[in-house]
Amino acid sequence: PPAKIRDDLEAWKESKVTTLIIGGSPDTLRTMAELVYG
Repeated sequence: PPAKIRDDLEAWKESKVTTLIIGGSPDTLRTMAELVYG
């Protein structure tokens, strides 16, 4: 769900990790792109 992804993404942005490797359906990847890039 987008809300969980959004919460997890905020934790990632606050960490020292600089790489995020994701996979999934085109819809999931589209959601991730929208959340990361706005």
